[in-house]
Amino acid sequence: MKKVILTIVCSFLLIPAFAGSEMDEITTAIKKGNISLITKYLDHVIDITIAHSRSSFSHTQAEMVLTSFFEKNKPKTFEITHNGTNTTSGFNYTIGTLTTSNGIYQVRISLKQTDNDTLIQELKFEK
Repeated sequence: MKKVILTIVCSFLLIPAFAGSEMDEITTAIKKGNISLITKYLDHVIDITIAHSRSSFSHTQAEMVLTSFFEKNKPKTFEITHNGTNTTSGFNYTIGTLTTSNGIYQVRISLKQTDNDTLIQELKFEK
């Protein structure tokens, strides 16, 4: 019985660690404008906001939108300003400042943890 309880407790402690390492990978990809690494974490449908224009996209459409964004806005730096968890939805999120060749954007990345994956639910790039 003690082993079962210990296994359950350890499982809950490891979930944030997995999400954290994946968030690190995603933020590094944004710093570099690495679309292939970002799309690895996209959900089947994702909400993307770019400069107050918000839409929902399929995985494939989102890849095209992000490719276009990063072609026009070459990343220079990306600094994390806040990490947290939305207690209502259970989503993990990161907020940061992305400095690009075409201006500065506040970026918000929202992640959903499933049984086997961490998936990006929403990306916002706002000037």
